[in-house]
Amino acid sequence: MSVEKLHELLKSQPSLWLNRPLGPWADELIRWCDGRCTINLVAHIVTNNDHTIDIDLFKQAVFGLVYNEPHLRTDADLTVTPALWVPATDFSDLFRFKDLREEGIKSVKEAWSHVEGEANSTWQFGSGKPLYRCTLLRIHGGYIVMNIYHHAAADGTSGMLMMGGIMEQYRRLEQGGEVLENPHKPRGPMEEMVEEAIGEGADDVVKEMMKKKVKKAKEYQPMLPFDMEEHENNKAGEFINKILFRDGTKENYKGIRARCKTEGVSVGSLALAASYMAMAQVHANTSCPDNTAAYTGMKDQYMDIPVNIRHRLDNVKGDEYCGFYVTEVTFNCDVMLETRLWDLARNIQGQLKVMMDQDQHLLFARAKEEWETGPTKDLAVSSWQEGKISDVIVSNLMYYKYPTDVGWGTIRALYCAVSVAIPFCSNLEMLFQACSDMFTYTLVYCPGKNNEESANKWLDSFVNIMENSHENSGLQSLKEYLSNQ
Repeated sequence: MSVEKLHELLKSQPSLWLNRPLGPWADELIRWCDGRCTINLVAHIVTNNDHTIDIDLFKQAVFGLVYNEPHLRTDADLTVTPALWVPATDFSDLFRFKDLREEGIKSVKEAWSHVEGEANSTWQFGSGKPLYRCTLLRIHGGYIVMNIYHHAAADGTSGMLMMGGIMEQYRRLEQGGEVLENPHKPRGPMEEMVEEAIGEGADDVVKEMMKKKVKKAKEYQPMLPFDMEEHENNKAGEFINKILFRDGTKENYKGIRARCKTEGVSVGSLALAASYMAMAQVHANTSCPDNTAAYTGMKDQYMDIPVNIRHRLDNVKGDEYCGFYVTEVTFNCDVMLETRLWDLARNIQGQLKVMMDQDQHLLFARAKEEWETGPTKDLAVSSWQEGKISDVIVSNLMYYKYPTDVGWGTIRALYCAVSVAIPFCSNLEMLFQACSDMFTYTLVYCPGKNNEESANKWLDSFVNIMENSHENSGLQSLKEYLSNQ
């Protein structure tokens, strides 16, 4: 099927996406973020013998993805109350191609300004254009694919599904086949789906969740050094985010996965533990620069973590849809000089299990609505405006579940670059993801010389702890990390 025919099909079948309310969470992301809450899922493909991608076929593959995924062919109508998802009608910018070889670009690092530029882009709601687009960049030795979308339309895991879907469609076209037409039926807001799965005793659990939110907002103290003057200067201007990234290694990826299996700990819990240890390491070096042995630790630290619910609901089990299927849970722990990495990971995993058993990941939507509209509304607003969120927000782990060997090349690595228009006072947001061969680490931060230095220190500490976690005895404590730095 040609791109032209797919284009016409996309415009002629609005019934595939119903004029439905956005839902509380999506509505909030769109209205609060003033057109920018953008995810840019980046894939670096290394080609064999400078293989050339057929641009027309790749474009057709992108159109095929959007034809099958209702969330990727929608616009939002904010002129009505409640705001509605509406069918997109203008797909002229759905796919873009740019050859960067004339600029001498041969790596993701050298093309990173393009990644940041797309992540900081603003969406024009009501324009008729979908809240998704794909850009293919050619560089020396390969290509970079950027799947760019508004976070209200889809979550981080969706980016992995987009990339996998495009490559599967492209493979079919390469082999002389046609685009696989399998348009998914649109679903309602995430809040509707989780409500059906909530069990007994929900009200009591929500009350406890609310207590934690209030406690966190009233007692939150930043631990990482953050230059508020740089932050205010950024707020006074266009307000952009900068993004750092690091690559792990294939060897460490295998070692970490194997060690986690031996320890009975998930990779996600290990990553959360490593993030706390890195925060404590930077905090100790900042608060006790001349004598880290005197460090008194971080006590009762809270962290919010997104939860992918695709495989946690009976009515969407095995779901491969792109869309917004994310809730949250909030846990806390202490990091003292004697705290050990793997013990901390087990502590976190234990807390997560209890919360999942209580359906807290499903009750999050209900608690969030009560938090932001009930008696605590003013506290909720001030906590966002004053940055009483978290020094570092750690994303749930994302895996690329498709083949990385595509025959004519290899998907070497994937990165999740994100930008928001909300001027958080907390300066760091780490999004942690994995392809099937190695981990990559991507960190969003507020621009400025001092804040960039802080972001780099935290990210370097985190990557060092994470990438070497499988090699230590399991007895290494924060004190030892500090003494060995």
